[in-house]
Amino acid sequence: VNRIIADIQEKLKCFKTGEEYIPKLLVSEAFLGWNGEDAKISKEGTWKYRQAFVPRTLGEEFFKKMVAHVNEGDILSVIGRLNQHDMAYQTKLTVFASCASFWDFCVKKGYSKTQFFHKFNKKKIKGDMEPRLERRALSYEEQDRIFSLLKSYKKKWPLTCAMIGVWTGARISEAIQVRKDNLFFDEKEFNGKVVPHIRIKDIKRGGVIMEKVMSPILAEYLKDLPEDAFPNDKVNKQKLAYHFQTAAKEAGVPNATFHWLRHTLASRLYDMGVEERLACAIIGHSQSVHKEYAHASKSKLLDKLTQVGNVGVLSSFPVKNDKIMPPQATLITHNSDSSLLSASSNNDL
Repeated sequence: VNRIIADIQEKLKCFKTGEEYIPKLLVSEAFLGWNGEDAKISKEGTWKYRQAFVPRTLGEEFFKKMVAHVNEGDILSVIGRLNQHDMAYQTKLTVFASCASFWDFCVKKGYSKTQFFHKFNKKKIKGDMEPRLERRALSYEEQDRIFSLLKSYKKKWPLTCAMIGVWTGARISEAIQVRKDNLFFDEKEFNGKVVPHIRIKDIKRGGVIMEKVMSPILAEYLKDLPEDAFPNDKVNKQKLAYHFQTAAKEAGVPNATFHWLRHTLASRLYDMGVEERLACAIIGHSQSVHKEYAHASKSKLLDKLTQVGNVGVLSSFPVKNDKIMPPQATLITHNSDSSLLSASSNNDL
């Protein structure tokens, strides 16, 4: 009751003096309002993440303050606590962005006049940005270890997504879209040659349907998989990233992310001397690159993909391609004696 009376008195005072009225609202009360609005515009996973990390980041004392009384010093205290935390630098930036989204809501509603979570304060966040932002190709040994662990999982769709990622250069947002009915094994190109391929939406290009050519080994692996070995509608990027990064950590490659598979294919095509326009068409780069090299024949892409070497854990799907394997490509063919290799050695992927 006292709060309501004080609020009315403040409104009358502002009306008489001509000053702008700013609602007297606790940060915790404003957060409840943002909670409901954020749930309407965000995906469930994003909403849960924000609702958990924003209160934890701002702290209990911050939540007890009036929104109108929050100042630059309070934000610097939040940044100081973030800098003392051992979380990855990229995670700190994500948490800061979530707090900025909450404060945008406060400014929009008129609870606060200033967006304190601005880019200049963002630059004050410190941390080791190398571990999470590192990008490189996996070696054959690293890929073998990671895929071995994925193969041992009860859920088979993480390995399926990883296979699609390393063989087509699909991004994580593209790999989770693949269903059994997205696969085409018997369609013929204009020259009469059968070119197996996957049709999925290119998220980076606004959902345009694109075709990813499948190598013989990927086609052989995917052809007889049951429905539950593919991701379903409940699988999101976070779930796939979690499974892949967990396997990578256990395999001794703690910084690896799913996107490294895209780098892996690009690097191997480069090492094999595949010309840039074909590599771009195989992997699917930016929109401008796609437009410039969209005329590349799928048959030619298939021939180039067939030349990439196999890893031991997947050697149970052999394809002999001695006739088309160029001499320079033998340098990157994986023939190590892994315990997971089948009895026949020198199998190619």
